[in-house]
Formats: sequence, C-alpha cells, structure tokens
Amino acid sequence: IDSVDTIRLSGGTEINGFAQVELRADTVEMLKGVVFHSAKDVSAGDVNLVGVPAALIIRSGMLTDLRGQSLNGIVIVYSDDDIKVTDTNIGGYDQISGTSTTILKLDAKGDLTIDTGELGISPYIEAKRVNLFGDNVHVKRVGIKSDQDVGIFASNKIEIDGPTKISANLKGISALKIEAPEVYLNEGTDIEAIAYLDDWFGTTGHMEIKGKDTLELKGATLKLFALFPHIFSEPTIEL
Repeated sequence: IDSVDTIRLSGGTEINGFAQVELRADTVEMLKGVVFHSAKDVSAGDVNLVGVPAALIIRSGMLTDLRGQSLNGIVIVYSDDDIKVTDTNIGGYDQISGTSTTILKLDAKGDLTIDTGELGISPYIEAKRVNLFGDNVHVKRVGIKSDQDVGIFASNKIEIDGPTKISANLKGISALKIEAPEVYLNEGTDIEAIAYLDDWFGTTGHMEIKGKDTLELKGATLKLFALFPHIFSEPTIEL
C-alpha cells in the first residue's frame, strides 16, 4: 500500500494470511486494535503448525507510529525521521519447536522511542533477532527477549529507563550490543544474557556496552551467565 501523505490503520483491522505486507507513506500510523498475524496457519493431522512467518515492512518519510497493536511476524521499519512504538506487543513462535520466528528491525534516522503510551501497556518483544537504530534511542518500561542477539545503536544517545528488562541467548559470535557516543542505563534497567559455546568455531557469546564519550550506569543490573563454559573461550562483558 502506497500513499503520498498518510496511511492510517485503526481498530478492527486484521492482516492475516499474507507472506509480505509493505506500507509506504510520509506518515504510517497503526492504531489501537490493529492485529498482524504470521502467514496462514497450516494443519498437519491433529497438529496446527504456524506457517512461514509473514513480513510487515514499513517505510515512512516522516513518522512511523505503532500504537496498541499485536504484531505477530517479522517486523521491519525504516523511517527518514522518527519511529514511535507504544502499548505494542511484537512476537511469534513456532508451536512445534518453541523457537522464535520473528525478526525485529527498527531503523530511524531521527528518534526511536519504545515506551508505555496512553493505554498503559508496557511493550513486550519476543524475537529471534532484535536490532534498534536511531539518532537518539529511548527505551522505557519495555521487555525484550531474544533467542539469538540484540543490537541497540544510536548516532547520538541511548537512554534506557526502568523498569526495563532485556535478555538474550548468545551462542558463538552472537552478542548483546549497546553502542552510541552517549549511553545511559538508568535505575531499574535489567540486562542479562546466557552465553553458549559454539563448538565448531570455539567462540562464546558476549555482551558489549560502549559509550564513546559517556557511559553512565545508575542503578542498572548487568548479568551474563555461561552455559557449559570453556576455559579457552569464557563469556565476557565489555564496557
């Protein structure tokens, strides 16, 4: 769907059964009640399988505003200005394997904000991979869980306020990375990961938190657990 000005999807709208949906406009708004599912489910005997995960791709020239939705599938958003995500859940799991089928990428040339909005619902994200980019990135009252890795990057400032919990399973070269000129991890921020050894490459997942000019941790908690640690490849937290 293309629009010169605005695309606005509101309550009662359900998108289901498509392999890919792309929205392109100066402003894209998905408001309370919009539901986006993975591709149409497939039945195999008495077992219901989730089909190939659908991809929701949004490209905006000015603003992408996601408010009060349930987005089940791959979500990729590019904005030449700001991205706002409030009161929204993003996730999708294979019912058989129990692993995530979701990839989340939010890429804003302006500010990226993920927070509780007027509905009072804390955003929750469950994904295989989570990548967040912006000039300024602000995360507050959010839960993020990744089965593979997490990357949060800003060209200016990253600020994470509690209560926020970020967790990941890191195997081999996978990492949980937070990087910007200024990084502020404030009271109530809980970041933890489980690191696994990749026997083939001999590497273990790790955590990197880097502020080129400023790195401030105030009441934040960082935890990295090693599952089957190896003497030659111990998990590390790099600050």
